[in-house]
Amino acid sequence: MPLPEHSKGSAPAARDRSPVKRAPGRLNYVESDRVGFEHVPDELISQLYGSSVLRGEMWVASAEPPVARRRTDGSHFQHVAAWWASDERFVQFDATRELTMTADGRLRPRSSWEARGSIREFREPVPPTRATWRYEVQLSSPAGGRPRRPKTTEPLDLLPRAVAGQLAGGSSDAWKTSGRGWAIEEIVAYRVDDGHVHLLRALREATSQRALETADWVTEAADARCGAALPFSIGGTERASSTPPS
Repeated sequence: MPLPEHSKGSAPAARDRSPVKRAPGRLNYVESDRVGFEHVPDELISQLYGSSVLRGEMWVASAEPPVARRRTDGSHFQHVAAWWASDERFVQFDATRELTMTADGRLRPRSSWEARGSIREFREPVPPTRATWRYEVQLSSPAGGRPRRPKTTEPLDLLPRAVAGQLAGGSSDAWKTSGRGWAIEEIVAYRVDDGHVHLLRALREATSQRALETADWVTEAADARCGAALPFSIGGTERASSTPPS
């Protein structure tokens, strides 16, 4: 897997900060062929770009893995939820497509994807603020070796409090990618409140997954002023029922 881009070209130069105390948590990861926004099917992404819902270069985004569900009437459908942001807009959506069960008991697509969600246009392009966060050197635990940190299910628990606190109460996701001689951990998050969208992308990299534990975090954060949420719908009987003007 190729290395993800570390930052947008428009981001200010990285700023070194004084060492901070190590964040309290650690995550358990599971193997996955796709991470983040990669969970959104290519067909659906093409629909969203073709309808001008997704516009601009993706900066930060994530999605839940698609899941198949059964209705009370016995029919089946597939669902995926995602969010996406460029330096122009923030998009949230839920998408579904109908499934049919074949004679061998497998579920197959029976329709194309339909998506509904909202778009928040930024009042002006928002280049993220970039910073590097270094952790204080930790002493060994009484038994020797590295101090153990408690497990958590909240990705923001891996980041310095000065960063994580700005996104508290929002939504976050995290994943690792690695190959021979390299490993990357990434955290993305957003929070919407009172005409603002707060966005965060954090990356750290090292030569191995073990070495990631002491690597610096490089964060990109933005506080974007936005307009009211504009609803949209694509797919189904209508190609696009409410798409903001380009």
